[in-house]
Amino acid sequence: MDALTWLAAALLGTAVGVATGVLPGVHVNTIAAVALGLPALGPAAAVALVAVGTAHAFVQALPGTYLGWPGDEGFSALPAHRLVARGQGPEAVRVTLDAALAGLVAALAAAPAAAWILVHPAVADALSWLAVPVLVATLLLLLASAARKGLRHGAWSAAVLLASGALGWVARDVPLQALFAVPASHFLPLLSGLFGVAGLVAAAQATPPPQDLPRPAGLLGSGLRVPVALGSLASLFTLAMPGLTSASAASWASLGRRDSERAQVAMLSSINTAHLALSLVVLAATGQARTGLAQAVELSQPVSFVGALPGRGAAAALAAAVLAAVLSWRAALWLEPRYRGAIRWLSPKGVAVAGTSFLAVLCLALAGWNGVLLLAASSLLGLVPLRVGVRRIHLTGSLLLPALLARL
Repeated sequence: MDALTWLAAALLGTAVGVATGVLPGVHVNTIAAVALGLPALGPAAAVALVAVGTAHAFVQALPGTYLGWPGDEGFSALPAHRLVARGQGPEAVRVTLDAALAGLVAALAAAPAAAWILVHPAVADALSWLAVPVLVATLLLLLASAARKGLRHGAWSAAVLLASGALGWVARDVPLQALFAVPASHFLPLLSGLFGVAGLVAAAQATPPPQDLPRPAGLLGSGLRVPVALGSLASLFTLAMPGLTSASAASWASLGRRDSERAQVAMLSSINTAHLALSLVVLAATGQARTGLAQAVELSQPVSFVGALPGRGAAAALAAAVLAAVLSWRAALWLEPRYRGAIRWLSPKGVAVAGTSFLAVLCLALAGWNGVLLLAASSLLGLVPLRVGVRRIHLTGSLLLPALLARL
């Protein structure tokens, strides 16, 4: 692939990622699920997919902050939403974007050392042995953190964790048939319902207060550098373990810490982008795709490392992530005041209906009618944390428990 083709693929992917990022309810995994249904198109497609995923991860800060706001839901509200409740939405967006950029830079700085470590057979054996204990510890950590908030909170959190785990296990065996000649995945309707539709429905019932405070200038302050560093390290640790997710990284990174909302936003945002970049490093070093985006990239064009240095395929993918990150960071900053102004004229219920309809049509096309039924079931379960006031992170039982059971 020549430089001009790489640049065109990266720019096209960035433009698509910015466009999908402003849509409420659309997740990076949604894009990956669509990409998995496409035929292998070669290195340029892999570069474009990386750019799409990276740009989407940045720009989704806008709908995630303003249109995903569920109202005053206590522990179920994300840190960014608690800032929105105080009229600090612009600050939440700026911290999200700056931390995302810092997390990506930290991940790339750690990439050569991480690749060098991961290619050693002894490390692979140790990680394989540690997978089950770490999965169990992650589940126990989630339950323990919930139990500290009271018996009722702990009981509901455990119920959500177990119910989502059961749904995730059952979803694996649901027969899915796309309406087109593409492979169907249960992850699209499952995750779209648990985290996409449920958030849209909740947001339709709440209107954010005025966000008139000015957006802060400058990059991250010193008080946010530690959360970003912890988030990046936790991403590498959890990606090295099969079955762990970015939500697992958040649980481990926040262990024993009582951070402000700004610090929590910074940590979560850095985890998202570090997880994305490091998943490509893990793919290149070990050949194992630990995220939906990495799997789509692998199917388009496998990448590899030569010793501790990236091969041409991996280098092209990581360079595309850097370009897309810088461009989408700038685009999101430019879009933020315009996005905030536009949503004042939008009906929250109309946005929820449009977003839900889009996801339903997407699931029908790529997973068939059974996929739509799975979307409905996961959406209903996704509303439970919002109704009973527990953290939505417990819905990650849909990924953690099946991964654990598959290894027992």
